[in-house]
Amino acid sequence: MYRLPIVTAFVVTATLLHGADYRTITFRLPPGRTVPVDIPNLNVVNRIDDCFHADASDAAIAELTARGFTCNSVPQQLQESGYPALDDIGADLQTWAQQFPNLCRLYQIGTSTLARPILVMQITDNPLVEEFEPEFKYVANMHGDEAIGQEMAMRFIGHLLTSYGIDPGVTALVDSTDIHVLPIMNPDGYAKDNRYNTAGYDLNRNFPSPTHPAGNEPLLQPETVAVMDWTATHNFVLSAGLHSGAVGIVYPWGHAHNHLNAAAMFPETLLVRELCFAYTALNPTMAAVNTGGWENGIINGRAWFPINGEMADWNYRFHGCIETTIEFSSTKAPNYGTMANFWAGAAHNNRDAMLEYTRLVHGGVRGFVTSADSAEPLSATVHVGISGDGPVAVRLPLNAGWNLASLPVTPVSAAPSDVFPDASDVLAYDAATNSYVNPDTIVAGVAYWVHYAAATTRTVYGTPVTSDALPLDAGWNLIGSHGYGFLPVDEALAPVLFTVVRDDQNGALSYQRLATDVELQPFAGYWVYASVATQAFIGATAAVNPPLPVWTDRGNTPHTGDYHRLLAPGRYDTFFR
Repeated sequence: MYRLPIVTAFVVTATLLHGADYRTITFRLPPGRTVPVDIPNLNVVNRIDDCFHADASDAAIAELTARGFTCNSVPQQLQESGYPALDDIGADLQTWAQQFPNLCRLYQIGTSTLARPILVMQITDNPLVEEFEPEFKYVANMHGDEAIGQEMAMRFIGHLLTSYGIDPGVTALVDSTDIHVLPIMNPDGYAKDNRYNTAGYDLNRNFPSPTHPAGNEPLLQPETVAVMDWTATHNFVLSAGLHSGAVGIVYPWGHAHNHLNAAAMFPETLLVRELCFAYTALNPTMAAVNTGGWENGIINGRAWFPINGEMADWNYRFHGCIETTIEFSSTKAPNYGTMANFWAGAAHNNRDAMLEYTRLVHGGVRGFVTSADSAEPLSATVHVGISGDGPVAVRLPLNAGWNLASLPVTPVSAAPSDVFPDASDVLAYDAATNSYVNPDTIVAGVAYWVHYAAATTRTVYGTPVTSDALPLDAGWNLIGSHGYGFLPVDEALAPVLFTVVRDDQNGALSYQRLATDVELQPFAGYWVYASVATQAFIGATAAVNPPLPVWTDRGNTPHTGDYHRLLAPGRYDTFFR
């Protein structure tokens, strides 16, 4: 059904049979057999390769079965959309594993509540050999009704396998990367077109988190445990969960937490935003999303809506694997006829975006940990910290017109013309004269009005701020944030008698007062009124919240002692234990 390797699709008839006596099924045409058009009450509505979608009565299904055809039911909500039945997806995975044994390996990581297998396809140039390659994963359909996720996952698998040796980019990616794709994490939910598993659990609320402690075994579902055990036996560097219900990419943290606690702040917001922007830059529909807190198609999970037990949070907190959540469509299961456009059409182009996101696993540092005496590989924990003398990269999207923008880093070259080249104007607020001036330098944590004739994106290199104390003058101040996280106003500015307002119309000088539970966002600017000269503590910094450690290749036999750590551009200190 999935490009093996060439898809031929045509509609036999568009008439659907409805009613209690009819069900939508799929069946496959064995080699040498013809379409059984003589069976009464069997109406074939679509064919893709050797797989047929049909409406059939119970008597017709019984006759098909008697003639040796294998029939699979399609969930009610997916019937008219044309999505494949669960067993057909499994059959396609098995077919690929048989056709491409030198490029892929199909393996099972567990079973669902109803004992259905949870299958993963590994794709690499030597699937049975442990090599010096970073491990990457896509996990789809943890919500059973979000069918487009499994479709994009399956098309991704098929594209890698059938393009290898033909497309140089795909060939290089497969040769250098250990890729794992889990098309359906929640097979019971998919079989019933239901968000939840059979026990009624939302699997994306079921992972251990600060408020949902690990070890609560009776509450953890078998699908969750399967993914946890699988992840624990690999060293995944980068990951994404494939979802629908929105359009864009969500980055961690997603859980509700105390933003003043430095240990709770996501340490690598700069990096994860870059990963998200790299994806949406190739997906025009996502890149155009700029309302409701979304920024060129990306948003922080907690800023969108806070949840506990999220898989993305768990991946990083417990295993150091950065994971984002890709939302393909505001419709959870768009009509199947639109899948080609979602996959490779100009409006979406998830094919190229998924390929690029996978390639990003090769950023950062990597190496081996071996014994100085025997040169044998060692199991080790690898700690990576930001070096005090090294810059990091900040990506700052700017709209056409006026922007109220700030930087959480001290720029390597702080001249306004270097930070904002080609800007029509850059203005700072001078509290002493209550007027706007052209600044000599761009200072971290201070907000500036920046005008561009056309939308652009600036990548600025700078040193993370070592202190999260931001000076405030008596009266009005135009501030940004020292940190990369999201801080509620009442927490961020608790010591200050203040009034906060912000730009509301992209530089049109129309403002609104912020409620105390609204969050200050990184890279934005705000007006703050302080009764007296003071300072505010408005963000944890990378210096006090370093990236989590990674490990050498645990779970692999034989061990090679290699490690891989995804990092933003910069200089880092690495040590082992």
